[in-house]
Formats: sequence, structure tokens, C-alpha cells
Amino acid sequence: MRPVDPYTAGRFAVEAPGFCTCWRIIRRDGVEIGLTDHDRDISFTGTTFSAMAGAEGSALEATASLATDNADIIGVLQTDHVGGDALEAGLFDGAEIQVWRVDWEDPEARLLLRSGTLGEVTRSGDQYRAEFRSLKHKLDQVTGRTYGRTCDAALGDARCGIDLSGPDYRAAGTVAGGDTRHLTISTGASAPAGHYRGGALRVTGGDYAGVVRMIREHGAGEEGESISLWEALPDVLPAGTEVELIAGCDKRFETCRDRFANQLNFRGFPFIPGNDVLMVVGRPEDGT
Repeated sequence: MRPVDPYTAGRFAVEAPGFCTCWRIIRRDGVEIGLTDHDRDISFTGTTFSAMAGAEGSALEATASLATDNADIIGVLQTDHVGGDALEAGLFDGAEIQVWRVDWEDPEARLLLRSGTLGEVTRSGDQYRAEFRSLKHKLDQVTGRTYGRTCDAALGDARCGIDLSGPDYRAAGTVAGGDTRHLTISTGASAPAGHYRGGALRVTGGDYAGVVRMIREHGAGEEGESISLWEALPDVLPAGTEVELIAGCDKRFETCRDRFANQLNFRGFPFIPGNDVLMVVGRPEDGT
């Protein structure tokens, strides 16, 4: 049973209580944002929960099991609350969130329903949808190392040891053309096809400076680097926009050895038997 203080219990027990929902979001950069589905702003514990954001929440699915409790927040993009630029920059990814049930006539009567983090945040025109994930979702995340044939380090981190600051793995360039998912980048020096696959494109100039997208495919052409992205950019980048390309890795031992000469730091188990070994059938003619 969730503990409720006597004052809040008394207010919530009245015949026609004035309930509303408030969401407190703490972004990755520390900025705190308050949203409410009430028609007027509400303030408590130093946070103003804005009604102007037009936020609405779906039903909160709560279970007694270890399954993750999920819900959605839907609202309108606004610079002062949930802005498109902040979404594209990833500031809301993994943000902390609290869900409160509040008596809007007396905000001192309130109950913290759930704490968790924001999951997937999607944008459609001027509207956003943010997924609430309860703290139980951390039980689904891998803790520690896993045994697998591929490397579980990130290219360039301390466990990998590769220095990505050099020109071999990082290149500045400008957009020569393309759309929101396929671009041609002029870098002045062509890299082998696949060099940036699995890496990242970072916008360093223009209106979308700071936006980062993961690279799905990379090809080398006469006009420059041909880049395909996993996730579309917020808009078409004008020709001449400054960007940076960062090399990627497919996590295979052969790549680590032949391309990076870094096999001593390989963090996988390339020779571990796979499921195919369990399915081998003995045949007399093979002596097995």
C-alpha cells in the first residue's frame, strides 16, 4: 500500500475532488520542466507546472510484476517547455521524470504516482509523444559483461583504447547535397567505403549545430562521402553546412585486428562456440 499523509488522504476523499496530473522532467543538462494537464498553471516544491504546454497523458499501466510500467505524454512543441531543437539534440533522452496526482484547488494535497525516465521520444509536426518508463525497466538492461563473439566496448572509449581525435578517424566537411537521411559530404580526402559505417555524423554549423545521427551506410564517390543515416535529420541541411564525420566499427575481431591493429584490446570472445555447435549431427562417414 502506498503511504499517504493524512492531509492528502482527507482532500482526496472528498466527494468531488479536483484532480489533475503533473509531470516534472529533469533533462540531461539539468534543466527542470513542469507540465500539467490542468487548464491553469500549478506550483509546488519550487516548480511551476505549465498548462500552456498542452500536455496530456495516457493511462498509466502499473503491475505488481517485474514488467515495466508504461505510459505516454503527448503535447505541443514549444520553445519554453519541450522544444524541437532540444529534442533533436537528445536532451530529453533518458531524462528523469516524476508523475504526480495533484488536487489543483490545493496543491499541498498531492501524491507521487511514479518515478522513472523518458524512453522513446517521437515528433510528428508540431506535436511530440514521450514514453514514460518506470524504474523497473532497468531490470531489462544488461549489467556487467556478456559473453559474445563481438566486442562490447565502444570505439574510442577507455576499454577500446583507440584515439578518435586523429585525422584517420575524424573528418570535418560540408554538406554538398542530399535529403534528411541521405547526404553527400565533401571532406577533401576520400575515405574507403564503409569507414564511417556505424559511426556518427555531427552537425557543427547552422541552425542544427549539435545534432548527432548514427551512420547506417557509407560509400565513397567522386562527389564526396555518401552517407545514409539510421534516423532522419530534423530538416534538410543547406549546402555548405559544416559537419563532422566520426569513424565506426562493426565490433568484429577481424575488423579490430586488420583495420585498427587493436586485437589486444578486443573485448569480445571471437572463438566461443555458438548455437551452431549444439545443432551439429554426428555422421559415421565423417568419423564423428
